[in-house]
Amino acid sequence: MEEARKKLRLCLVLVVTLAVIIGLIYYFGDVKKSRNMSEGTLVKQTENHIKTASVVDDGGYYGSRQ
Repeated sequence: MEEARKKLRLCLVLVVTLAVIIGLIYYFGDVKKSRNMSEGTLVKQTENHIKTASVVDDGGYYGSRQ
């Protein structure tokens, strides 16, 4: 039973280590390919375009004239 625990523990350590190494390789490989450092972030850039309305003097009426 003790030998099985040691094998299981060793297997888990190897799997976690392998996952970390693969994650690092993927991360650094992706960073080298990216041109813009903001790619992959959770920050969303928005642009506000303010539309200007022209003022028309129609004698003070709103809507249709009577």
